Amino acid sequence: IAQRALSEEESEAWLEQASIIGPFLSVDAPEDGATVEHGSCVVSGRTEPGVKVLVNESPAAVSEEGEFSSTVELSEGQYLVWVVARGPEGAETTVVREVAQAAAAGVGR
Repeated sequence: IAQRALSEEESEAWLEQASIIGPFLSVDAPEDGATVEHGSCVVSGRTEPGVKVLVNESPAAVSEEGEFSSTVELSEGQYLVWVVARGPEGAETTVVREVAQAAAAGVGR
């Protein structure tokens, strides 16, 4: 296979396309469709170092290794938890998880 160097125009086009691709994002918890028994849900996972993570539009703490964790308060019902990783150039990757908050045992009895 013959190879050639990219022209300056091709190189700029490639870099522009690459900047559109969002950063790596893996949400370890909660699993999609999870039911939580308490009034809160821990959202955790991994991304690239230097990436900002938002959980339901609130900033999550991200370690130097790219690990993040945030707690979402829930009342009884079904919820969508949105996790967004935003790279330095503004490109985003989004993961959405559906989570249910179970009714507390013994409440109202």
